[in-house]
Amino acid sequence: KSELFAWVRNFNRDALSGYAITLSGPGYHTHRIEVLGLANLAVGFSASLAIICVAFLLAVGRVPEAIAGALGTLLPLLAVAGGMALLAIPWSVALLPVPAMVLGLANDDAIHMVWRRRRHSPRRWRRNALAAGHALLATSVILSLATATMVISGIETNRFIGILTPLGLILALLCNFTLLPAISSWRRR
Repeated sequence: KSELFAWVRNFNRDALSGYAITLSGPGYHTHRIEVLGLANLAVGFSASLAIICVAFLLAVGRVPEAIAGALGTLLPLLAVAGGMALLAIPWSVALLPVPAMVLGLANDDAIHMVWRRRRHSPRRWRRNALAAGHALLATSVILSLATATMVISGIETNRFIGILTPLGLILALLCNFTLLPAISSWRRR
């Protein structure tokens, strides 16, 4: 690194004496964006949690389901972050689609699981899972398999997306089929 900067300084002095060289461009700014993004991670996570809770509360109208829905959608993101740590996958701006896809599908699945509950008695989780479950399962499996094909890509970031996205999508589905009903009904026990 220091050799490169020394070369640039010498080149600037010898060949471009009337010009100033500044570090800029996508590579330079991408690093700055990543640093800022990591610095504000807690704020973003807290804001996401609050927005998701409010959205679930508006959609379902009951606090236990809103909290269960929020937890069920955020836990797969934590699992993806853990998977990144275990596999030593470095964070980059190119991986931004992963949390967006996982969060989006997890929210969608959770809304489908609890929405029908508004129209039925509180003990109808099985009926809701049977009614919406086939579509949720099919969507999650198709999207997981489609993104998993990126594992064979020659681009490293695409391989990471092909590993992390299916992991998050399947975990989101499992959370919505198991954790969501458990947390929601826990309060009544």
